[in-house]
Amino acid sequence: MANLVVTVDTEEEGLWGGRYPRTGLSVDNIEGIPRFQEICERYGVRPTYLVDAAIVESDRAVEILEPLAREGRCEIGTHVHPWCNPPFEEPNNTYHSYLHNLSPELQYAKIEWLTERIAERFGERPRSFRAGRYGASGATVEALAKHGYLVDSSVTPFQDHSRDGGPDFRSASWTPYRVGRDDILRPVSEGLLWEVPVSVGYTVADFQAADRRRNWAMKSPWRRLRAVGILDRLGLARRVKFCPEQASASDLRRLVDAYLANGAPVMVMMLHSSSLTAGTSPYTPDEAGLERLLTTLESTLSYCTRERKMSPARLVDLDGTPPEIPTLPVVQSQFDSQHSTQPSSKQAQNRMK
Repeated sequence: MANLVVTVDTEEEGLWGGRYPRTGLSVDNIEGIPRFQEICERYGVRPTYLVDAAIVESDRAVEILEPLAREGRCEIGTHVHPWCNPPFEEPNNTYHSYLHNLSPELQYAKIEWLTERIAERFGERPRSFRAGRYGASGATVEALAKHGYLVDSSVTPFQDHSRDGGPDFRSASWTPYRVGRDDILRPVSEGLLWEVPVSVGYTVADFQAADRRRNWAMKSPWRRLRAVGILDRLGLARRVKFCPEQASASDLRRLVDAYLANGAPVMVMMLHSSSLTAGTSPYTPDEAGLERLLTTLESTLSYCTRERKMSPARLVDLDGTPPEIPTLPVVQSQFDSQHSTQPSSKQAQNRMK
């Protein structure tokens, strides 16, 4: 039976215009968490909330999330946005908004600061991680392992974020693998931790053939003829991310079917907390947009758990040594009928040795 993991990049608003502010951050979107949590619990899902510095410094965010974690109804993981995560030693620009573009020492220091702050605020050290903007590398993995992390979920297979300095994950595995310090894309039998990629794939079971078709269509002269769009509409190379913000319920179901046809052991859904309230994300610009997203979410959770019999899990549970946690009841739904000391990168370098 395949596992279903639902993850939320739990963060500030206002990140969609290419700006990366360090101060004056709003996390009003946290008010959308209770309704989202309620939908998840209808299907026995314990979400993994990957929280960043803006969230952990918000008393209101902690007030909402801490009881959920304490009661075993969710997992609190880590989500580093370098631009608002101490210590601040790098230029504040697009290139350095990717964690993997920082020195290993500064990556270590930023992860250390947020890890310790989460432990202070939530009473438990986080064990799961996703880099903001998916900016992770082997150096990131090494820093995570030294801080006791068990699972990373920064990789998005079949996708390339390198246009503005991000990582290129086109050759990454779409199934979980052990990963080491040398290359986040290369499986290592004795790796430091698990890489559990965000589920990205195609609506046909032969992912490699679909990917070859898409890559071919993106080359000249086929690109000028909009061949990608034609293949997409024909369903021959329709790439889908397991994200209710970016795909329809029907496409998400097709992706689930394709993953399961390939024997996938797990699927990882992701979305942003800023999409859980109206007007705080381009995916939910108004109340109608919010309702569409939540309807897509619930339809997909219903399909995964009721029809495809997937078993909900948290990211940390995929380490292979899940802790004892209570079972949530599955209920009927409409679809069934700057705080703390800031370590410098030089201090971090000493601790890394």
